[in-house]
Amino acid sequence: MPSNQSSIVSKCTEVLDILANAGRPLSFTDIQQRSGMVKSSTHRILAVLTSEGLAEQDARTKAYRLGPRLIGWALTAWRSTDLLQIAEPELEALAEASGCNVALAIRDEESVLFLRTLDRFPVRYAAKVGEHAPLHCTAVGKAMIAFMAEDERRRLLAGLTFERYTEHTLLEPAALEADLATVRERGFALCDREEFLQICGVAAPLWDSQRQVAAAVCLWMPIDRKDMASLQGFADALLAACQGISLRLGQPTS
Repeated sequence: MPSNQSSIVSKCTEVLDILANAGRPLSFTDIQQRSGMVKSSTHRILAVLTSEGLAEQDARTKAYRLGPRLIGWALTAWRSTDLLQIAEPELEALAEASGCNVALAIRDEESVLFLRTLDRFPVRYAAKVGEHAPLHCTAVGKAMIAFMAEDERRRLLAGLTFERYTEHTLLEPAALEADLATVRERGFALCDREEFLQICGVAAPLWDSQRQVAAAVCLWMPIDRKDMASLQGFADALLAACQGISLRLGQPTS
């Protein structure tokens, strides 16, 4: 990284630290004095931070505070860490009882983001932690979007790129909507060779305290070890595990 860019990043980080530790909104003068930067540099750094949503300025008081984008990052990181800690025992027990590979994922805009994978039968195309996958042709993706509010789901599907991965991939919003209706009826989603011809999976959602889908858990295997019918035989165990995790996430019981 060029030295001038490194300097800007360091100064941005310093100002964010100042805002985070202040406990209250700060004026321009407060920030300048605490950072030791000259006025022109302080203006430039605050302009960068506010333009990126990492800081924001109160229209009335002109004071600065942490921005919504940064707060969103922090909340996502906190929730992900908390979710992993809560889900880990159930995921391990589910992998042991089923003999299947297990994955935990959240929705990241228009894709799936994997937070945890337990691979009893590793394969080269298995998702790794931190990797993304499509929503429309994965069991975890379907399990999450099936239970979204109808208007939100339709907006999402209208903007999705329905890329073909195999001959079994659903390529139209109407076809996926029909599949999602079945997901809502039975409580779990299926992926039958839709992303990879060698893979099938079954997934169910996790619910939070606001009755919103927080994530999804998937059981998956290469079809030469377990076919779709065999995987569906573990649906009850999957649903029970997801219910246990959801209750610990605060899902209301009534």
